[in-house]
Amino acid sequence: MFLAETITNPLARVGLLDEAVAFGRREGLLTVIDNTFATPVHFRPLSAGFDLCFHSATKYLGGHSDVVAGCVMGSTGLVERVRRALNHFGGSLDPHTGFLLARGVKTLAVRVQGPQRQRHGTGPLARRPPCGRCRGRLAKPLLGRVRLAYPAVSLGCVETLIIQRAVTAHDGMRPEDRERLGIGPDLVRVSCGIEAAQDLIADFSQALAGL
Repeated sequence: MFLAETITNPLARVGLLDEAVAFGRREGLLTVIDNTFATPVHFRPLSAGFDLCFHSATKYLGGHSDVVAGCVMGSTGLVERVRRALNHFGGSLDPHTGFLLARGVKTLAVRVQGPQRQRHGTGPLARRPPCGRCRGRLAKPLLGRVRLAYPAVSLGCVETLIIQRAVTAHDGMRPEDRERLGIGPDLVRVSCGIEAAQDLIADFSQALAGL
């Protein structure tokens, strides 16, 4: 199996996806891609030739910070193999979670397309990383000074979220391995919500001014 991300987490880099598909076909590998960051609004992996696509539906697909879920898409044969494994491990949604996820998907395009146009204006897989960097030991104080953004580990929600990656999802890695990957103590990821842009700008401006 060859596993890829449409947009990498947390540095938001875009890989050579066409080459990944070609490599998998040439080597007889199943190509699987995590499309959570791009969402189906911006990239359709199955149409691009990937065998399986999955999402952390907790993020953009749900979008309201009230769902823990995932989904996988592909051919009937491959999805049936996934379903069989999930049935053994109990990986199925309860009806209310399914309802919440269906509700979130209804507003997916509206939530995703607005910030995308404001930030890039050049298409879905823009190579400009939506990650910011603070200098030295300023990341933690910054998180403590913002008022609108929630210090939380998710993304793609209606609320703006901010986290210091080195002490959250990558905390279990050795410091030298994090640094090698570009995940230093100064790396901050901001996932913009649907708040007014001027309010977010004012909030981050006052937070940065006090550092």
